[in-house]
Amino acid sequence: PFSVPKSVAELQRERTDAAAGVPPTFAYRSAAGDTMVARLDRFFDELDSIASAGDVDVLQGILLGESVIAGLEQAMLLMDAETRQLLRSAAVTGASQFSVIGVADASEARELTTESVLIQDPGATSRRSVLSTDVLIGRDFHEQVVGQLQTPSPELSELLRLIIIRHTVYTLVFDPNLTEADREQARQAVPEFLGNVVQQEAIVRANEPITEEDLVRLGAYEAELRRLQVLEEPGLQVGLLVGSFLLNFSILAVFGALIYFVRPRIYKSLRWLLLQVTLVVVYFGVARLVASNGLPPVALPVAFVVLPVAVLWDSRLALIIGLVVAGLTVAQPPFAELEVLFPVMIGAAAAAMGVR
Repeated sequence: PFSVPKSVAELQRERTDAAAGVPPTFAYRSAAGDTMVARLDRFFDELDSIASAGDVDVLQGILLGESVIAGLEQAMLLMDAETRQLLRSAAVTGASQFSVIGVADASEARELTTESVLIQDPGATSRRSVLSTDVLIGRDFHEQVVGQLQTPSPELSELLRLIIIRHTVYTLVFDPNLTEADREQARQAVPEFLGNVVQQEAIVRANEPITEEDLVRLGAYEAELRRLQVLEEPGLQVGLLVGSFLLNFSILAVFGALIYFVRPRIYKSLRWLLLQVTLVVVYFGVARLVASNGLPPVALPVAFVVLPVAVLWDSRLALIIGLVVAGLTVAQPPFAELEVLFPVMIGAAAAAMGVR
């Protein structure tokens, strides 16, 4: 059994989607609303003090110092006590009312990409969820406060807007640490695997086209075999070649020793040695053709090797060389099966015993 992992690109895409769906967390500063109201009260108290002196130029200078650029007509309107009271009431009431809902800086509006946001209240152990549409961005907050001003005068409305912009204190501050922690949890929650392949389950099915999913499963299977160190790597396998050489050499060494004890005179004749070598070489040349064409084991010409030896010497030596050839045959990777060993041995024995 093994697991089928997702591709790096697919896993990254799913983790990105999971993180994008996590609501951002904003820290709620309850004291910010009171601070904003206190600043507005001080500002209007200063206006009342300057306006009571009746100097419009000084009033404009004070407004300019507060970054509230007012024209002469707007400054003249502020000289009226009822107008100032109207502006104060709208500003203070609006700031008190809408700051409780939650006001965020416009630069943090890019975080409002989900349906809801999480609010962390001071001293609270858990966060509360509110709709993203309920969170007021700076411009929305200014519009709501200006809407509290019951006057048809656009000059007063714009003046109040400038005053609110200058004295806004945001009650919601984006918390990147908590938000990133939540998003990381969402990323880690994404499963890394497409599924599992259990024992005896088919990886791909015969006579069916290979799909992208099948290629992924095959890649996972290859990785699992490599992890278990049972995968035959491509290229020249030095260890395999050395082992094959030692096995073949051992079989031939045993055969050479048997010939020495059974027919020592063969070693005195180069022609006899070349004959046996030629028979074996021709046999394995034909055996390679048999393997490459997928022919059955009975097509191996073991009798071609055994019969000349039996005729020239005797059946005992022919039987020995036949068994050696059978052993050498199954030592080669294309024939390493019992279904090959027994037919070759039987054929060699029959050929050897058939000559009297």
